[in-house]
Amino acid sequence: MRTVTLPVAYMPLVDAAPLIVAREIGFDHAEGVSLDLRPAPSWSSLRDMLAFGHVDAAHLLSPIGWLANSANVARKLADFQQIVVASPDLVEQLGRPDHPERLAAFPFVEHRALPNPLSWKFSKATGETCDVKMNPALRADVTPAIKVMAIEGAGISILPDFFAKREIENGTLIRLVRDWALPTGGIYAVYPPTQFRSAATKRFAEMFAERLRSSLA
Repeated sequence: MRTVTLPVAYMPLVDAAPLIVAREIGFDHAEGVSLDLRPAPSWSSLRDMLAFGHVDAAHLLSPIGWLANSANVARKLADFQQIVVASPDLVEQLGRPDHPERLAAFPFVEHRALPNPLSWKFSKATGETCDVKMNPALRADVTPAIKVMAIEGAGISILPDFFAKREIENGTLIRLVRDWALPTGGIYAVYPPTQFRSAATKRFAEMFAERLRSSLA
């Protein structure tokens, strides 16, 4: 298989671990891509590296969820569902709520990166809706840390379904109020507003979309 080199800018944070692990283990070469990872000293530097063509791709936190208006070009790769989860120990201690309004009595792990992290609107297939104001017990702005807090029983949390799938399957987390839904979000590939995209960039986006479809199946 022909391998193409993809220069990728990233912030040296825990969130960039999938890229680093993929390169070290060789997942990138298995997909015909060679990741050339280039650390950035700040988010603004990372943005500029991408905007000025110093790299073909960049690791960003913004393309999951709800995109703000910008001049960039976005391609939706997949949808995800937000779900409420809790540890088995917390459910045993406080009970299993049968309605979203009961969630307000539970300690909540707040995701501070969201615009309204404590206010949530639930809906049912029948058209019924319920607005809930959560009771924050802990706060964080990194999703992996929030999941760990939920697993350890620090409180209930709201996570993307694909990010909690394995824990729900092995019983580490329990999904609550299954009959109610939260607004769906999107996972996007975001490109600078340029007509040219390298073959490596296109292949990386395709590889990522394939992995997403597999993980969401």
